[in-house]
Amino acid sequence: MADNRFKISELSVLVASLFFYYITDQFKKNPSTEELFKSMSLYSLVFLGLVAFLFVLGEKLSPRLLLLSIPLSFIIRLPLLSALPVASTDLHRNLMFGHLLSNNLNPYLYTGQDILSLIQVGKLSLIIPYTPSWDTHSYDYPSMTILFFSFIIWSHNSLFGDPFFYAKTILTISNFLIAFTVYRIIRDYTSWSESFAIRVSVIYLFNPISVYQVSLEGQFESIPTLFTLLAILYTLKARDVWNDKNKESQKHASFYAYLAGFFIGMGFLFKYYPIILFPLLLIYLTKVKLILKAFFAFLISVYYLSIPFIFSSAYITNFLEYQSQREDTESISHAVNSFGIQVGFNTLSLFFFVGAAIIALIRKNKQGVLINLSAYTLFFFVISGSSLFPWYLIMVFPATLLARAEIYEYSHVFSWLLVVLFFQIIWFSEPAHISTAIIIVAIGGIIAFLRLFSKETKEKEKVRKTRPDLRSPSLIKRFYFKFEENSKFEILLVLFSIAGLLAPFTGMDHDMNVWLSVGQELVTDHTNPYQTGLVQTEYYAYPPPWMFVIQFFYWLSQKLGFESTIYLSRFFIKLPLILAIALTAYFIDSYLASKKVSDKKRKIIFIFISLNPLIIVISAMWGMFDILPALFTILAVIYLMKSIEDKENLSLPVLSGFFMAIASLFKLYPIIIAPVLFLSLPSIRSKIIYSLSFTLTVIITILPFLILDSEAFLFIFEYHSSRMGGGLTFWNGAWILIVKNQITEDEAGQMINLIAISLNLFFLILIYSLVYLKKFHEDPLTPSLIVALLFFASFKIVYETYVVWLIPLLALWIGLSKNNQKKQKQNKKQKEISTAQLIIMSLVTFIPLVYLSISVPITELFYLNFVKEKGEFIKEMPFLDKQWILFGLGLTFAITCILSAFYVYSSRKKS
Repeated sequence: MADNRFKISELSVLVASLFFYYITDQFKKNPSTEELFKSMSLYSLVFLGLVAFLFVLGEKLSPRLLLLSIPLSFIIRLPLLSALPVASTDLHRNLMFGHLLSNNLNPYLYTGQDILSLIQVGKLSLIIPYTPSWDTHSYDYPSMTILFFSFIIWSHNSLFGDPFFYAKTILTISNFLIAFTVYRIIRDYTSWSESFAIRVSVIYLFNPISVYQVSLEGQFESIPTLFTLLAILYTLKARDVWNDKNKESQKHASFYAYLAGFFIGMGFLFKYYPIILFPLLLIYLTKVKLILKAFFAFLISVYYLSIPFIFSSAYITNFLEYQSQREDTESISHAVNSFGIQVGFNTLSLFFFVGAAIIALIRKNKQGVLINLSAYTLFFFVISGSSLFPWYLIMVFPATLLARAEIYEYSHVFSWLLVVLFFQIIWFSEPAHISTAIIIVAIGGIIAFLRLFSKETKEKEKVRKTRPDLRSPSLIKRFYFKFEENSKFEILLVLFSIAGLLAPFTGMDHDMNVWLSVGQELVTDHTNPYQTGLVQTEYYAYPPPWMFVIQFFYWLSQKLGFESTIYLSRFFIKLPLILAIALTAYFIDSYLASKKVSDKKRKIIFIFISLNPLIIVISAMWGMFDILPALFTILAVIYLMKSIEDKENLSLPVLSGFFMAIASLFKLYPIIIAPVLFLSLPSIRSKIIYSLSFTLTVIITILPFLILDSEAFLFIFEYHSSRMGGGLTFWNGAWILIVKNQITEDEAGQMINLIAISLNLFFLILIYSLVYLKKFHEDPLTPSLIVALLFFASFKIVYETYVVWLIPLLALWIGLSKNNQKKQKQNKKQKEISTAQLIIMSLVTFIPLVYLSISVPITELFYLNFVKEKGEFIKEMPFLDKQWILFGLGLTFAITCILSAFYVYSSRKKS
């Protein structure tokens, strides 16, 4: 009997498909709006008969029926795929704006009228009919939509096919994937039967809204719907696998949580509505680890897939502006107003979303409740919006097919079949004529939603009998697990996301203007930037390497066509700084790994560098390049330590000398540890090689500029040497002396120079002598860090940007240091990082940040006027009050550096 039912169901679908094909083929022969109405009406009647017959067959349907329905559903759509849309210009419009992007034009900056102007002057040649329906607006959908339609245009240019056919074929395939995803969710994660899953999936494959609105009109709602359903599926999988409560399963659960966040982000980037389901998915995940991973994956996908357009303010404002101006007639408000009722449906929707989240918490995150809430949240969102178009059922229909509620199951499915007919009436009638139909649909949805409160729906979560194979993960999973082992991949993604968001829209006015001017002088004007310093107040005042970096990245932005966009110009100038942060963390972590440092300690060090707020503010916001000398200093120290370990490898001191020279040529202050490295080398031969490498690198770099214009080049040294004390030092007190004792600035500068330089030389000679006397046991890192700390404690000018150079040295030392073992019980574990080291790490980071917020308010690093005004109160402080605060912070930092140097020196012996 069961086999007969299988055959009868397959035969019924085959017979219905013949009718469906005849109907769609007849429409293709005479396509028009009137024929579309007749074709959809006839199709819907046959469709209702097929659905009724499937329900008559009861619970004995085979998965084979679903496999048969997919190719049959594609065949009946073939006549529609090759026909042009007749009832909507949306596909024309989407392809038209996609054509803009394929021609390197930003679709968010051009209206339909602008496109027509480009066509008329011969600057653009469309391969599709121009549609005037978008004349007064530019594109308003998110980034993935325009990238998708741009890909369709590119496919046409490459494969010489019909762009309409390409687009509709991909959208049709996404419908098949929707049906399969619905089947998977019902089969694996609900208590409903597999036959029900097969039935509703087949219904979706043949429903007239999907067939006509996707395969004929080219409406793309099927893609965000697919991503939304995948997000629901992987949310369920994540929680399900996590319940196994073992490490291997939880690794897979984390992977599924990532996919859930990624897919909801992808859906959001096609159309904004999937975001309304995201809070429900996060609540269902329950575990903080899974929630964070899903949320992080969402942010990453949204940011990186929006990068091509995020620098254009129109990317977001176009959508808001267009939605606020819409006066679409297909709105439920018209239906309700026809009864004389005035209701704020957006407010009702908001209350519903909040209520749904509360229900999800109260009901303890049951699988059935999650699926029902997802369906009805989407349902209410659609019917309460400003517009109600027929193709909106593409995204509502599959979700509501999931929402089976006990005795309501059959009437619920049939109610949505009636909606198909109602939307045909909407398309061809005035809204006032169909108000009753819409209200009936809304009431049906509300009744179904209220079923969530009934006792009948309090079902147990379905636990899958077959778990995913955790022993043989797929290639993608293995790739994920590789990075999941130490979370370095996640940390770097956070770094690039934060820094990438800040870089285009922030910057110190003076410095960023100088960098951009240097790029223009080198790449466009072919002039010597050093010569500018003799005649202008804003000029380049550093050795050549940073200038070379600017030149390359400015040239790169010019080649990519971004030099005229200020946001992208700033981004490209800061890009090497962001990369340098990641490389610094990577090289330190790699060296610590080679020294068998524990994963936990390495992770803390990695975060301390990668996500250090001071480094990110100075590099990604300010645009100052101290992270580059920090990177090359770390490389110099690491290669020198390797040279001490491998005395026969003479390439190691060569590399150390080269990197030390490059670090000193970015900014001069790293040169103070060059003698420490020299004295730490074990043999005279290695010292000579190191010195030659260092010296030749310096000469080769600066000699061309000395020959070209020695006066202009040496002016930068005169500029720095003539500056009086300041920055994050106690020498700020000199400004108080000038005001109170009426000392001139020149007199104060001479006094500071004499005392500060003498004190600094004393500390340097002291540490150099200790190194020479072998007091550090061939350990170049410890004396280098002490020299750096004492330099910051005593030098006349220590800007907060300089501290970026200190942080990696401190991090490397902490990573390699071992806490002195106290006489404790053997079973008591030694601390990974001591309390003193944590305090030093925190103070070295946050004291400069506090100083920065006072001396140059962080808000001033933004170019937005409304942000700048918030920092003006700091400038209005009385001069002496501000200087006393700066003096106090400088003195605090100097004391911190001295105490830290003493701690480092006292801890130098290995335990």
